[in-house]
Amino acid sequence: MAMYTRLTEGRYRASEHTQGPWDPRAQHMGPVTALIVHELAQTAPRPGLELSKLVVDVFAPVPVAELEIATDVTRDGKRVQCLSASVTSGGREYARASAWRIRTADTPASPVPGPPGPIPPHSEAVARSWLGSGFGYGRALDWRFAEGGPTRPGPATVWGRFTVPLVEGEEITPMERLAAFADSGHSAVGFARTSS
Repeated sequence: MAMYTRLTEGRYRASEHTQGPWDPRAQHMGPVTALIVHELAQTAPRPGLELSKLVVDVFAPVPVAELEIATDVTRDGKRVQCLSASVTSGGREYARASAWRIRTADTPASPVPGPPGPIPPHSEAVARSWLGSGFGYGRALDWRFAEGGPTRPGPATVWGRFTVPLVEGEEITPMERLAAFADSGHSAVGFARTSS
């Protein structure tokens, strides 16, 4: 089962794999943000323009329910394009996003410190923790800690991957993966604070 099933264009049904840690009826914003990126990628794509900035404003917890994502081009130029997205359910808006695409250009490569470290081994302790078993989004991902851990306060270095598709029958993109994980540090910090 995927995080979302497409019902029609711009309409999706959320599964339990989107549940956040605070309420099983509310989604974690990682999957919602990834779904916004998924819809924006299909909105007036232009060769040579790449997504460079995404801002998501959240007005209320997004329910684990049917969602509609409406997108629009708010500015269309030769070098930049501004897009917007609105996430609604049952006629109520829960989140709104704005995104900029900019023209790509050949630039010198940034220095890279070296190859990433090896993927940490699977940990049964993490799988049994609140992160790996406590809520739908946590269970839908494979979390592997190189440093820190889900039960220790403080910084952590984590490798993660999806174990279920974002949208049923569709391949997830690198940008969607990034969007899904971008809110994860905030959730872990918030959950640790509320549970201590």
